[in-house]
Amino acid sequence: MTEDVPVYAAALLLDPSKRLAYIQQNWPRDWHEAAIAGARDIWMTEYQGLAISKEPERRPAPLPSKKDGQLSFLFRSIEVKQKAISTDSDNLDSFINALPLETDCTPLEWWSRLEQRAQYPRLSRMAIDILSIPSESAEPERAFSGARRTASWDRLRITCKNLEKVECIGNWLREGLIVPSGEGGLGLVCNPLAADDGAPMDAWTGGRYPFVMKQVHDKYGDVVRIAPNELSFRTPTAYRTIYDRPPKKEHQFLKSEILYDARLSTARPNIVFARDPHDHQLQRKPLSRAFSNKSLRETQRVIEHYTELFVTQLVNKGGPESKGIDVSVVYNWLTFDIIGHLTFGESFNCVAQWRPSNWVSLILNFVELLRFGTVMNRLSVPTSALALCMPETFKKSLTYHDQVTDKKIDQLIQASKVHHDNRQQSLQQNNFFARTIRDCDLDRIHLREQAKVMMLAGSETTATFLAGVTYLLLKYPETLKKLKSEVRSAFSSTQDITKESTCKLPYLHGVIEEGLRLFPPAPFGLPRVCPPGAVIDGYSIPTGTIVSVDNFVMSHDARNFSNPDEFRPERWIGDGTGDCLDASRPFSMGPRACLGIKLAYMEARTILAKTVFPYDWEWVNQEVKWFDDVRFHMTWKKPKLLVRFHSQCEKENYGSELEHPQLSAGK
Repeated sequence: MTEDVPVYAAALLLDPSKRLAYIQQNWPRDWHEAAIAGARDIWMTEYQGLAISKEPERRPAPLPSKKDGQLSFLFRSIEVKQKAISTDSDNLDSFINALPLETDCTPLEWWSRLEQRAQYPRLSRMAIDILSIPSESAEPERAFSGARRTASWDRLRITCKNLEKVECIGNWLREGLIVPSGEGGLGLVCNPLAADDGAPMDAWTGGRYPFVMKQVHDKYGDVVRIAPNELSFRTPTAYRTIYDRPPKKEHQFLKSEILYDARLSTARPNIVFARDPHDHQLQRKPLSRAFSNKSLRETQRVIEHYTELFVTQLVNKGGPESKGIDVSVVYNWLTFDIIGHLTFGESFNCVAQWRPSNWVSLILNFVELLRFGTVMNRLSVPTSALALCMPETFKKSLTYHDQVTDKKIDQLIQASKVHHDNRQQSLQQNNFFARTIRDCDLDRIHLREQAKVMMLAGSETTATFLAGVTYLLLKYPETLKKLKSEVRSAFSSTQDITKESTCKLPYLHGVIEEGLRLFPPAPFGLPRVCPPGAVIDGYSIPTGTIVSVDNFVMSHDARNFSNPDEFRPERWIGDGTGDCLDASRPFSMGPRACLGIKLAYMEARTILAKTVFPYDWEWVNQEVKWFDDVRFHMTWKKPKLLVRFHSQCEKENYGSELEHPQLSAGK
C-alpha cells in the first residue's frame, strides 16, 4: 500500500469480514492514519454524493468461478475473531467501525447481493468498483499486451473507444461469458438459474428471431434462458403473472432498460419508454381521452375518409390491366396518412399522391437501426456505440426529423388555440393532442417525443397486420370467399360500413384475431424486471432477473392452438374449437397494455370491410413464400405482395374522392 494508491487499504476496509479491526490488528500503527484517510477521500470525493435511483436495481448474473489468486488465499487465511454486528447506515465510517461479519462468499459477491445494494446504495457502488479491480498485475498486463497486438501498425487508425470494445469482447470470450455465433450464438451464458443455454441472440440482428425462438422453446421447454440474466416463458399463466395488474401489496414487474432504454428518448421518457408506473400513469391519463368511445366516433370519420380514397386508388393503380399493387408497401401509406391526421391534424398525402413520404421512410429506417441497441444493452455495451454505427448523413436526417416534428407541433398548438377560441368543430381538430394542449401545460419537447411514438405505434403495426392478413386470405382462398360473402351480405354500399356495423360481423372478427395470432406486429417478449418474491409458473425467480413471454411462440404452440400454423378464423367464432384463445395477446395486457387497441381494431375492421366489399382480389406473385422471406428488425420487413383488384360494384361510391382529397370542415 502506498499513499498514492489507497485501494489496497480500501479493499480491506470494505471486506465485511475484516474492516478496520483487521488493519488495527495486523498493520503497523503508523500506517493506520494514511490508510483510513485515503479510503475516506475516495468515499467523499466519488461516492458520498451519488444520486441513487428509486427504481429497483437490476441484479447481475453470477459470473463463472475463477482460480483464486495469491491475494485471495492470503485473505482467506486471515480471520478476525470477533462477534459480528451490522449497521443500517450507508456511510463509510459507520461500516468500517462496525465489528466484522462472518461470510460464506468473497467480498465482491457479498457486496453484489441485492440486500447489500439496498442497505448501502452508495457504499456498495464504491465496494464493487474497488473489489472488482484485479488483485494481481498479471491479468491487466495480459490485456495491455493483447491490445498492443490488436493495434498493429496497419491498424493504428482504430480509435481508443473501439479498441476498448474489441478487448472487452475478447475478454468476455476468454472468460466464457459469450459464445461465438457459429457455436450457438451471442450472449449464451451458463447460469445456475437454468440447466440449458438459451436462444442465439444473433437471430435478433439477423431478422429470424421469432422463428428461432419457437424452435428453441420447442426444444428446451416452457422456460429458456436467452441472455445471462434473462428468461423467456411461453405459458398463459406466466403471461398473466408478468404483465397483468398485480394483486394488492405485490410489486409490479417494471419495464426493463434492455428494451426501454430512456437514453434513446429525452430527459423525460415518452409513454412507451416510461418505466416508472407513476410517471406512466401521469402520461397515460391525458392521452387516454383521445381513445375514449366519444373520441373514437369522431376518429371514425377520419378513417373512413382516407380508406375510401385508398380504395379508389386501388382500382386506379392496381386494376385488371396492371402489374398489381404491392400491398406490403401501400398499406403503410394509408396508415401513416390516418395517424398523421390524428397526430398533427394533417396527413402526409401518401395515398392521394400515391408515393411515400421521406419523413415516413426516416422513421422506419431509424427503428430498424434500434435493433442493434437492444443487443448492445444485453451485452452491456455503452449506448454511445450505437451512435458510432450511424452514418453522419443519417444523424443529420434525425436532426431534420426533430426539426420537422417541432414545426408540426408548433402548428398543432397554434391550430388548437384557434379552434378553441372560435369554438370550431371540424375534422382538422380531431387529433390526439388537441384537448391535452388546451387543458395541460405540456413541455413542447416532451410533446414532440409523444408525437413520434404515436406516429410509429399507430401506423406500422396496423400496416403490418393488414399485409399479413391479406397474405393469409390469399393463401387460404376459402376464407377470403367467406369474408366477402359476409361483408357483401351485410351492406348495400360502402357508406353502410361503419365502426358500429362492422362490430356485428363475426367472421370479420375471426379473420382479424387469427391474423394477429399468426402474424403479430410485435412478435417478441416485452422484457420486465422481476420484483422481490416473484414466482412464475411455480419457479421462484431471483429479484432483478429479466423475464418475458414470447407472444409469437405462445400463439404458435400446438398446446394452445390445434394446427397452430393454419389460418382458421373459425377459432374465434362462438365457443371456438377448444383452443386457448388467451394465449394470443397481440396488444399485451395489464396497466402497460397498448393504449390504442380500440383504434387498431376499428381501423382493421373498416379497412378490410371497405376493401373486400367492392373488389375481388387476385394474387399476382404466388411464387413468393411470404412467411419464409419476412424479417423482423424491430418492425417486420415484408416481401412484395402483388395484388390486382377487380371491381364488383359501381365505383360511383368512390369516384368523387380523388377530386376532393382534402378533408372539409363539414364532412
